[in-house]
Amino acid sequence: MGSLLAYSGISTKIRSMRSQLLQKQDFERMAGMSSVMEAVEYLRQRPAFAAAFSIVQEQTMHRSTVERLLFFTEYNDFIKIYRFSGAEVRKYLDLYFANFERTFLKSAYRRLVDRRRSALLMEGLGDFFKKHASFDCDKVANAETENEFVEALFGSPYYAWLYPLASQGALSLYECEMAIDSYIFMNMWKKQKKYFKGEELGALCRTYGCQLDLLNLMWIYRSKKYYDLDKAELYQILLPIHYKVSRAEIQQMVEAVNMEEFRALLNQTYYGQKYGAEIEHNGNGFYIERIYHALVYYMHKREFARQPFSVAAVSSYLYMKHLETERLVTAIEGIRYGLPPQMILEYEKNYNLEVLNK
Repeated sequence: MGSLLAYSGISTKIRSMRSQLLQKQDFERMAGMSSVMEAVEYLRQRPAFAAAFSIVQEQTMHRSTVERLLFFTEYNDFIKIYRFSGAEVRKYLDLYFANFERTFLKSAYRRLVDRRRSALLMEGLGDFFKKHASFDCDKVANAETENEFVEALFGSPYYAWLYPLASQGALSLYECEMAIDSYIFMNMWKKQKKYFKGEELGALCRTYGCQLDLLNLMWIYRSKKYYDLDKAELYQILLPIHYKVSRAEIQQMVEAVNMEEFRALLNQTYYGQKYGAEIEHNGNGFYIERIYHALVYYMHKREFARQPFSVAAVSSYLYMKHLETERLVTAIEGIRYGLPPQMILEYEKNYNLEVLNK
């Protein structure tokens, strides 16, 4: 367990912030709303969203507007925790900050590839972001070509991951996003072992180990089903981290000649044996995404309960807040397109699948 002196104050603050997270009944209520503005008004009444949504006047809000406001609530919570924390906690927060860099970079590159000059998802982040970012935000945001975007990252750790891809030809959005994700996860996995030890390190390894395993499984699945990547390309994007899934199992799944063989191999892994029914989505098709958020959420929740006075308290809250953002984007899009409440709640099962008895 972490030092009581280092974590007692931040643990109390985290508990207070957790009490403001939306609950299951909030999402159930929102699923029955008739318009996006009704949902926005509901969020405006909640303390955690009041400041961000107080400026909303539009009767018809674009997805990008809602998404940006939700990400700002997540980002502002991070800043609150950062400013409240001491040096020990900030070691982890400095690593986690890369998640906001990722959102900024992906938003900038999507805008560039689409040739649109719409507002960046995380535009206007202020001095805190510019001070902590590992790249020049203005140069990245103002890049006019793919090559300018990569060159704007020179001197940052992202450059070493993106330049080799860009030098081979046009850098696709998929390649760019995968390279950014790979760097962030690899860096977190390596640096946490440098900064933490004992049970604190164990908590981080259990949560991130599970998450990285599932990400590799999803990337193999999506690459085979949607992108038709060859084996060499697929190996390039996978993380060389093996927690509950061995290197040999990963290799077998990459080498699988079709989806049926891949599914059979997946069923033999730790996750397939333990969560096979959830992955198969009640027998109605292959659905590995079904357990991703729910299982990682459970891991964070469990580690917080085990070690409330440790970095697990901070790690778990930040993941839960990010998950809340993802859930709200999904729910609000369902409302926008007039989906029946039950269908919106069905999507919700991706995030709240019960795995506590596993």
